Amino acid sequence: FLGGLLYLYAEKLGVTAIGDKIFPTIALEHMPPFVAVIFIIALISALFPSADGAITALTATFCIDILGIQRRPGLSDAQQKKIRQRVHLSFACIFLLFVMIFKWVNDPSMIGLLLKIAAYTYGPLLGLFTFGILTNR
Repeated sequence: FLGGLLYLYAEKLGVTAIGDKIFPTIALEHMPPFVAVIFIIALISALFPSADGAITALTATFCIDILGIQRRPGLSDAQQKKIRQRVHLSFACIFLLFVMIFKWVNDPSMIGLLLKIAAYTYGPLLGLFTFGILTNR
């Protein structure tokens, strides 16, 4: 809904930017500097918790489900913490790599690209989910 309102506002102002470029164009070129700074800070502050939560969730899932560090009786708490920290740092580096790849690709609408990728992965994910629900493996 807010994205639609943003496009309507952009049309009223005569902004020709499309896709992911419309938000910063309106914030930086068509708002007072004070409001533009608050707008950009709010955008950044909204993005960091999302990335942090995703990295934390991936770390927990990988450590618990894939590595099974809680099921290993020979690992001390210090060793488990060291493994978790290394996995967390690895996922942070992977996220940075993806950000750099998206910057290199420089697609005008990254949301469209992400939806296209999601369309390719949705079927296999549903298949894996169904396999996990219907079998004991």
